[in-house]
Amino acid sequence: MKQKIWQWRGVLITATSVWLAVMLMRYAGGLQLLEWVAFDQFFLLRPMETPDPRIVIVTIDESDISEIGQWPIPDSVLVKVLQKLQQQQPRAIGLALYRNLPVAPGHQKLVEVFESTPNLIGIKKVVGNVSEPAVESPPVLAQLAQVAAADLVLDADGKLRRSLLSLKDLEQQTVLSLGTKLALIYLEAENITLQVIDESQRRLKLGKAVFTPLRANDGGYIKADLGGYQILSNFRRPRGGLNTVSLTAVLEDKIPPELVRDRVVLIGLKAESFQDRFYTPYSHSLDTTLAGVEVHADLTSQILSAAVEGRPLIRVWSEYYEWLWTFAWSGIGAILGCKFQSPRGTVISTALTGSGLILGAYLLFLAGWWIVVVPSLLCLSGAAITSTGYILWENLKLSHRQLADYARTLEQKVEARTLELSENNLRLQQEIHERRLAEAEIQRQLTAIEATLDGMAILNQEGQYIYLNTAHLQLFGYTSPAQLVGKTWRELYYPEEVERIEREIFPFFLQSKQWRGETTGKRRDGSTFQEEVTLTVLEDGGLACVCRDITERKLYEAQLQASLQEKELLLKEVYHRVKNNLQVITSIFSLQSQYIEEPQMLSILTECQNRIHSMALIHQKLYQSDSLTQIDFADYIESLAHQLFVSCNVSPNRILLKLKVTDVSLNLDTAILCGLLINELISNSLKHAFPGQTSGEISINFSTNSESKLNLIFKDNGVGLPAELDIQQINSLGLRLVRALTRQLKGKLQMHSNNGVLFQIEFPKPKERRRF
Repeated sequence: MKQKIWQWRGVLITATSVWLAVMLMRYAGGLQLLEWVAFDQFFLLRPMETPDPRIVIVTIDESDISEIGQWPIPDSVLVKVLQKLQQQQPRAIGLALYRNLPVAPGHQKLVEVFESTPNLIGIKKVVGNVSEPAVESPPVLAQLAQVAAADLVLDADGKLRRSLLSLKDLEQQTVLSLGTKLALIYLEAENITLQVIDESQRRLKLGKAVFTPLRANDGGYIKADLGGYQILSNFRRPRGGLNTVSLTAVLEDKIPPELVRDRVVLIGLKAESFQDRFYTPYSHSLDTTLAGVEVHADLTSQILSAAVEGRPLIRVWSEYYEWLWTFAWSGIGAILGCKFQSPRGTVISTALTGSGLILGAYLLFLAGWWIVVVPSLLCLSGAAITSTGYILWENLKLSHRQLADYARTLEQKVEARTLELSENNLRLQQEIHERRLAEAEIQRQLTAIEATLDGMAILNQEGQYIYLNTAHLQLFGYTSPAQLVGKTWRELYYPEEVERIEREIFPFFLQSKQWRGETTGKRRDGSTFQEEVTLTVLEDGGLACVCRDITERKLYEAQLQASLQEKELLLKEVYHRVKNNLQVITSIFSLQSQYIEEPQMLSILTECQNRIHSMALIHQKLYQSDSLTQIDFADYIESLAHQLFVSCNVSPNRILLKLKVTDVSLNLDTAILCGLLINELISNSLKHAFPGQTSGEISINFSTNSESKLNLIFKDNGVGLPAELDIQQINSLGLRLVRALTRQLKGKLQMHSNNGVLFQIEFPKPKERRRF
């Protein structure tokens, strides 16, 4: 018991000592650069994002300057650019160019444009130094309070990781940064304004975003210069880059007419010769740096995304929580060193725990939290090594004491050892016999594995082959196991496929311990093939792999898909031709009706024309839809009713049509019958229910009332039928068609005449047919 208490006391002493040493290193600034590097790596590992559609940058590059033939750009050119952009009514324009001095010609016109553009924001450099003095804004914009700061905050390694929301000028007046001011103008149209929620801590709320200023020792920083209102930059990583357009394209009207409407526009320099480039966490070379205007645009996007969509800002823990966090990892390292007393066990457990620490820190980073990683790793590994060394030293002293005791009782131990060896010899003989039996069984299993047509291999924890059957060797074009044993699985794949496997497959595989899917293998001669792979983690941490060539199967699947597409195209062509033929028939009826003067015959031709049009409309909808077997009947009813109103010369304002159709899709046969049925009902109401200029209402309700029944209810509030007339005895052509179509639908028809007419038809829901 005392030994256990002493051991835990040693863990506490070790954890505390290592933690204090690491904290001294950190607050001396020795870990700041490493923490920045880890912070940058988290950015590089973060998934790509879509470009912010609310931001458009008008860039000025070398070709634009050559086209204009002058730098700085004349005021007259800037006038044209601003006027063309203002025509598209952007919400805000940020002029990320210093224009404190006139550049002839056109200065007076530029002043007029400044005065007439309230959403235009100019820039000035508030804080100056020996290498970069302060630069004033255009005087007219300063008078109009349309000025923002263009100042940026660089870390000691020359990178941008912090953003300025505002800062104080020489008169101690607060000046918003360009990105902040543009975002606030944009959000003002969304009724989102900046609010102070904690004046003592300078916490601000903007929509869904809450801003907290950076403190001197937040995150990986030590005694950071915190002039102004600074936050950590949560840079976007847009897929395909930012939305940009060249200055020349704007001048020559080569941009879309709605490109900048209701968007934030920034105009700035991107020419590499002016060295206005900045390194960010995403930068690893000069080609990946951002221009100054892109940095301001990114800050605007960060603020808009946080305020509107709730995209997380980068937040940090307080120093107190960071102390507890690092001390906890120091304690974990000391415990691991005590538990795994061998150096190998300590190294493996520490490496796995450290990997978990890094993974956890990365997941927190994705959620918007930056926690210190380097001090935690140093505490973990330092405490584990120190604790292991202490345990080894204690064990060494214990071994010396045991050796002295052993020497005193050597004769008794030799005799006992002789007897033990004799017994062990008998057990060894038995184990040898059992091992030979096991080896024979293994040989039989290997023979079966060699006989299989699938490639099978076993890999160790480092991913190196330790066994491959003949089928596996032949699959990849090798002839002897010696050619691959000891090499990793990466030898059998091209680098891009290796990267895909490690990025997409390994995270899932390491979690589930099994995976089956398809990859692209590389034969020894360099050719590739499609393979199906099954991976399983073994008990010892190794890996079992079963693979087969599926190139022919993939080729057959591609041929089958092409055949299906050809059939789909042919079916669409059939629908198209049927629709065209029906339209030709309709046109013939229309032409013929011009030579008929008898009203009854003309009415019959019109009814026939409408019936044919109802069928043609079915084929038209099928031809235009993605499904070649089902039609969206709600859209069809609306189109058919519109055509009948036009054909009967009835204004929708006189007779109101009310449709209530649920999400119902019908096959071709059922749709044609229903279309003819609705055609007869609407035509009858338009002709007879509302004589003269009588106004009224027609309603159609088409819905599913059970899993196997469809219910069609047609109703108008017209003159209806005479009271003395039995509706069941009426035998007009239209009603005979309605009854006949109802029978073909295998449905039931109910008719009523009370303040108009009502038809209710219930019929079975048709079964959906397979396309092929």
